[in-house]
Amino acid sequence: MSDEQLREIENHVNRHIRMDIPKDEMREVPIGEAREMGAMALFGEKYGDSVRVIRFGESVELCGGTHATSTGSIGLFKILSEGAIAAGIRRIEATTGYNAELMVQEMEDLLRTIRSRMNNSPNILSAIEKLAAENESLKKRVDEAIKEQAAQIKERLASQAQTINGVKLHLLKGECNSEVVKNVAFMIRNGNNSSAFVAAYTDQGKASLALMYTDDLVTHGKNAAKEIREAAKFINGGGGGQPFFATAGGKDTTGMDYAMDKLIELATSHV
Repeated sequence: MSDEQLREIENHVNRHIRMDIPKDEMREVPIGEAREMGAMALFGEKYGDSVRVIRFGESVELCGGTHATSTGSIGLFKILSEGAIAAGIRRIEATTGYNAELMVQEMEDLLRTIRSRMNNSPNILSAIEKLAAENESLKKRVDEAIKEQAAQIKERLASQAQTINGVKLHLLKGECNSEVVKNVAFMIRNGNNSSAFVAAYTDQGKASLALMYTDDLVTHGKNAAKEIREAAKFINGGGGGQPFFATAGGKDTTGMDYAMDKLIELATSHV
């Protein structure tokens, strides 16, 4: 159901609550007479020859349960959720009275908090939309900065690359951002053959590894996901990914050099 439909239902119910319709209760009514009154048997329940009939205005039903003395005593009606329970049948869950008031108060508190975070802007929606646009703009600038840094690192690694057993190695060590490392890996992958990218670095103090193979090396049996798990043992961590690119993280930065050596060994070994 749409938000508009749920709001319409809430308004309809609350309108009848405000009408304060009194309960009209009739007991020991013959079942035939009750049906002539238009009483509904809800949920497929079975009834005897004599039944209890409850009427609230135009609503008439057979019921053995409890009911409010009048609709006004219900207070406030707020929908919590709705969903399908069978083909063509939907269930609405709601709360009333004091609990409904608490629900409204929680929403008001949340709205006040948001307004405060938006410097008490008179138009909260406009302020949020502006903040979202600024965030998207900042994200684009960050992405551009990451790609620019990655391109610079890629050029430096390319100039320092060494070939061992027919595999051109691009090696990265030190402190680096994981997104930058990933971009470097894919830049090397897209512009080379028989190449591997091996990184053993720290990102905010966390030991991290990355391994990339160009497609031709993967075709010949190289598997970055499998091999990086072996190297991750040296940093007390674990990892995974795909045959052409995998990453790992760990707690022990003292094992970084050993992990790097292991990745180089695996990358340059014959398949």
